[in-house]
Amino acid sequence: METLKSQLLLHGNLGGDPRITTTQNGGKVANFSIACNSNYHYVNGKVRKDTVWHDAFAFGQAAEFIENYGRRGVGIVVQGTLVDRTYTNKKGEPKQMKMLQVNFVKGL
Repeated sequence: METLKSQLLLHGNLGGDPRITTTQNGGKVANFSIACNSNYHYVNGKVRKDTVWHDAFAFGQAAEFIENYGRRGVGIVVQGTLVDRTYTNKKGEPKQMKMLQVNFVKGL
């Protein structure tokens, strides 16, 4: 049971052009956001539209695909694992955020 991890599957649009960096070993890293839209239909016939934003990053082949295919507004499906990222903000305070570490990506 120790090897089981929660997997997320998201279908949405890229929220902006991905930010591509190169590691010291020459590997690619893609950082990007995904906008997922939902529609809620009420009994009275009204519809509420919501957009949920997710921050994501990818390594290797997934990052190369994002670099070549990814542009703002492009439809995408990603699968990955939620991870905690820790950073220090401009005030010097430690902050933590959840991001999706993408293992699989497909363009739509």
